[in-house]
Amino acid sequence: MNYSTEEIQKISSKIEELHEEWVKLAKDPETPLEILESLCEFGSERILSLIAQNPNITPEILLELGKYTIVFDWQLRSDISSNEKTPVEILNIYANDEFWEVRSSVAGNPNVPTEVLYSFVNDPDVNVRFSAVKNMIETDRIDYDVVESIMTYGERVSVQ
Repeated sequence: MNYSTEEIQKISSKIEELHEEWVKLAKDPETPLEILESLCEFGSERILSLIAQNPNITPEILLELGKYTIVFDWQLRSDISSNEKTPVEILNIYANDEFWEVRSSVAGNPNVPTEVLYSFVNDPDVNVRFSAVKNMIETDRIDYDVVESIMTYGERVSVQ
């Protein structure tokens, strides 16, 4: 079927309008979970990131998002990792992500398992180490001897 330029522009405009509606739904804390689940199936990475940040998202939906996002942009994995409702199973997977931004989000999640949290003090990226130490302090899981033994003087001063 051949479309005229005008028809293509109309279709494109409708797609853009629909996408903007999906963005609004993904952001809205009042959006029913059934709608968020549907958006997961059809959404772009932007929509999936917004769903991951939605305060009413369930751990089950985050688990599903987390299982299939390895192929997506690091930002989506980071958004999923920073959500306190993200299941430990996903945090454990993302703890080994190649992107420091994702590891930093995992390190900053208050529900990351302690053993995973402590593994971040040896991370090659200073941002990940800072997130881990900050999380240890905020969740009262800090072992100052471990942290002090691996951080430089400048890093110790910044954290205190």
